[in-house]
Formats: sequence, C-alpha cells, structure tokens
Amino acid sequence: MTPTPAATPAPQSKTPDSEDFQLPKIPPLANPDIISDRILTIDRSITSQLPPSIVASSPESKQPRTVNPISNLVLGYTPPPDRLLEEKNLGKTIWGIETIRNQEFGEYLGVKGQLPEQNVLISQFQQTLQTIQQKTGKRSGIIYLISRDEQLEIILVPPVGQPIHYSVTAANRAALFPVVKKLRDEITNPIKLKNTSYLAAAQQLYKWSIATLEKNL
Repeated sequence: MTPTPAATPAPQSKTPDSEDFQLPKIPPLANPDIISDRILTIDRSITSQLPPSIVASSPESKQPRTVNPISNLVLGYTPPPDRLLEEKNLGKTIWGIETIRNQEFGEYLGVKGQLPEQNVLISQFQQTLQTIQQKTGKRSGIIYLISRDEQLEIILVPPVGQPIHYSVTAANRAALFPVVKKLRDEITNPIKLKNTSYLAAAQQLYKWSIATLEKNL
C-alpha cells in the first residue's frame, strides 16, 4: 500500500499589530549641511525641455522681484533731472533729461532714438520747431517740467534763442503732487465724465506751469 503524503498545513493568517502601520525609519544623514542646499534644486537642463505648464516653480521664482531704487544709475542713466539742474547748465540739463527718456523708451518699448550730441541737441530741436512753424503757421516750443522738493522748475526751448528757465516756489512738491493726483482722479473717474469737477485742479496746474510762460510763447 502506497503511503499518502502528509497534507501541507494551510498558512496561518497574521493579525496585524501596531508596528505594521509605522513608517519605516530612515537613518539621518551623516552630514546634512553638505546636501541640504541641493534637495530642492531643479536641474535646468532637464526642465528646459519640458512644457512650461508642467514645470514646477522653484522657491526662488516665487520671491517678489526687487526693484533697485537707484537702478537708473546702475543702468547708465545720467542723474535725475532735479540733480541735473544743480550744475546751472540748461543745455546739459536738457541733454540729460532726453538721455533719461531715451533710456526709458529703450527698456520699456524696445525703441531707442538717435540722440544728438549735447552741443548740437538744442539747435536740432529748434530747427524742427522752425519747420513746424513754417508748415503750420503756429509757433511751437518744447517745455520741460521738473518737480523738486522746494519748487517746480520750468524750462522752455523756443524756436529761436536760448532756453528759458523759471522756478515756481509755490508749486513745491508738497503742494504740487496733491493737485496732480486730484486732476488724475477726476478725469479717470467714469462717474464724472460729464461734469467739470476737474477744472479747479486743471486751472491751478495751468497757473503754475503754462501761465508762467505766457509772455514767452
């Protein structure tokens, strides 16, 4: 009689205990300072090949961009217009203002003009003003308004003659800026499009600026 092999006992199910639900313990790094700055670093050679929509932003990209208040000097600007006036040279002041504006156009609009040399800038401006007068019959000028803490500086470049400079002490920065803000608020408020609430601020600004030049226009 052939012996029957012994039956293999069925495996017994194990009742889970609390240790089965514990996260595995990860040994601490021997020297965490060495690689801690690399854990969140994104390899740009890899992410540059991925669509922007699926690339996670790095912690650095979430930081607000800091604007350097003196970046105009770093980028090669001339000093601000109010400081240019300290040299008592209107030709140099005007050339400095135009240099600043030209730089701004280049940075924000991608357009940069060919600025004449300082010694011929005003004469070229006046040639253009004379051409405008010949074609339109209207006498024109170029006006620069420069706000300073203690006064408003006004420079007029006429079609003929030397630039003219006025200082309006009543329009110091503390007095001027609230009036400018008032006018801007009035003319940009849709509710006030059909009224004349802007007139008081507009007339005050006209008195400080254009009215000062009336005898020269």
